[in-house]
Amino acid sequence: MVAGQEVEQELTGDSLKKVSIVKLEELLKARHLKVGGNNADLIVRLLNPNAEQKTPRKWIKSSAKKLLAFDIWRGADLQLGGQLKTAQGVFLMRQEYQRYTFEKFKSYLASLRKTMHVAKARVVIDDREVHKQLEQFLYAETTYWGYPSWRSHQAKHFLRFDKDEDKHNTHSPCDLWKSPIEYQEFPLHVFRQRIHQA
Repeated sequence: MVAGQEVEQELTGDSLKKVSIVKLEELLKARHLKVGGNNADLIVRLLNPNAEQKTPRKWIKSSAKKLLAFDIWRGADLQLGGQLKTAQGVFLMRQEYQRYTFEKFKSYLASLRKTMHVAKARVVIDDREVHKQLEQFLYAETTYWGYPSWRSHQAKHFLRFDKDEDKHNTHSPCDLWKSPIEYQEFPLHVFRQRIHQA
């Protein structure tokens, strides 16, 4: 692999220090950036392409912050294996990020990753709580027809056990329905349906 191609994959100060001035100028030209200056100037320009432009909007109200929050939320800051991308990798994802110096962006990214991690954990907890509440609300103890709700009834667990014992194939639905007593809390036709559903 050519040195310039290696640098293209991961632009860091350390990797750029090893690259010749000619390669640095090629990288700058490919990005339509100013080419003049010494090695240090070229490296700074590659790492912070918009540093020489006017001061960007404050981070707190910027579109870059909103984009970064969105990217983190949807997992765009992750590599294929689920590992976090480096700050440099995320920095190069969008031009909006490159309006800020790399060092500032790096601290913004670290802070926002922590914030979003907490927010995602809260969403999971809230989601579980909502599901618990919905189950209590949606599944009444008795049905409209007056017999118990199958969902939380002991008969459901007994039937699962009886099916594991293959009793649903060795007994008629009527015989199976007669024991245990919990089955008889349901009409026979309902119990029959549960045998085939479970």
